[in-house]
Amino acid sequence: MAKNILDWLRNNLRGQSGSCEDCLKILELIVDGEATALQEKQFRDHIEACLPCYESFNLEKSIKKLLQTKLEKKPVPSDLIESIKSRINETAE
Repeated sequence: MAKNILDWLRNNLRGQSGSCEDCLKILELIVDGEATALQEKQFRDHIEACLPCYESFNLEKSIKKLLQTKLEKKPVPSDLIESIKSRINETAE
């Protein structure tokens, strides 16, 4: 019995490498709300059993929330846009 619990802890609290890699690949999509319903379900199922991925998710979510509250959305001056476009065109030639 104790061996089974230790195996479960190793696999779930530290994460299972394959499924954790998949989970982390779609973490950004989840945080941005761009994941498919299937990705969302797989992700939610995984983080219910994997503490490291759950913590990563909460960290990413907290960072995004902090950035959204601290950053101001300001319009970009049109002359700056034109300057950037001009430089891009110069390097593309």
